[in-house]
Amino acid sequence: MKKRIALTAPLLLLATSYCQAQTLTLAEADTIIVVLIFVVIVLLVLGGFGLHYNRVISRRNEQLLRILNALDDYRAIVANGAVSLDEQEDVLKVQQPKSKAVKAVHTDGSQAFYVKMDARVNKEKPFTNPDFDQRALADFMGVDVETFCQLVPRYKDPDRTLDYINSLRAEYAAKILMEHSDCSMDDMPSKCGFTNSTAFYNAFKFAFGITPTDYVHGMSTMFKKKALPILVMTAAMLSLASCDSNDNKEGVWDSMIWEAEAQVQKTDGIYHVPTDGGTITFTCRNYSAPWIENAEYEENYYFPPREEGIYHAITANWFKAEIVGNKLSVTFESNGNDQTRPLKIEVTAGDIFYTFRFEQSGMFH
Repeated sequence: MKKRIALTAPLLLLATSYCQAQTLTLAEADTIIVVLIFVVIVLLVLGGFGLHYNRVISRRNEQLLRILNALDDYRAIVANGAVSLDEQEDVLKVQQPKSKAVKAVHTDGSQAFYVKMDARVNKEKPFTNPDFDQRALADFMGVDVETFCQLVPRYKDPDRTLDYINSLRAEYAAKILMEHSDCSMDDMPSKCGFTNSTAFYNAFKFAFGITPTDYVHGMSTMFKKKALPILVMTAAMLSLASCDSNDNKEGVWDSMIWEAEAQVQKTDGIYHVPTDGGTITFTCRNYSAPWIENAEYEENYYFPPREEGIYHAITANWFKAEIVGNKLSVTFESNGNDQTRPLKIEVTAGDIFYTFRFEQSGMFH
């Protein structure tokens, strides 16, 4: 912004010299003055928008700073109070199903295992190794992969586990950049465990909603004022309305509001699907681009094929869920069994989640 303003002084000097050298008429001189005034106004407007953008980024980073510090405090507290891994294995042995099939174990023990895992991983940071994956995480916690999947069923899918690990890497990168804003961006991927810069930028943008470059720039503006007083006044006049209406919403996540496009029978929060199947479409009224987190049927979890870059669709043998824009469509095949089929679909828009619950009637219900 300073560069834009600094350009006006040479322009004025050049224009003055030109007018004197050419002995222009009064009308011609007035035209040049009008053009210069227009250029100055454009520069001030651009500076105002830049100032407003920096302010938004600074507010986001201040909130991110508080969140990261709160997470550290929380992990330290729960790590001290969590049960030991030996106790977790005892809980698993008692509650593990008799059959050989791998089932999700929803217990207080599995929750404590996750809490302890999250605190320990963040403390020791094994994810800085680029080869750290689901199997490495299970070994780090002293359990085999099958036991790990039972204790943490949402990470039964290796790609979902990798998403979790990458989120920890992005969080670690944010802390480093917060404490050392002059750190080379080229060194960050390898320092945090990413295999390349593209994976680093994508994970950081997915986790925090801004690029690492914007994050660093916003952090610098939190502690250093760079704008001239005249730009501050101009930006205040130009963006007063937008600042007043939007600034108090930064960082606030409203509950997702979904509405079914057709009349669907619903009791106790569960949508009832006929035996013959069909498609139910929902519209999100307050978020424009949510995506699908997972689906669950009888403790079996389904995830979008993220390795193919798909986050908005899940296809299974008897149902399909897909989000296009702000619309979710769930299609059910006919149920040829006499058992009711329950289905849960979890969608998210960032730090807010919403769960759809369905029950499809069997042939004799």
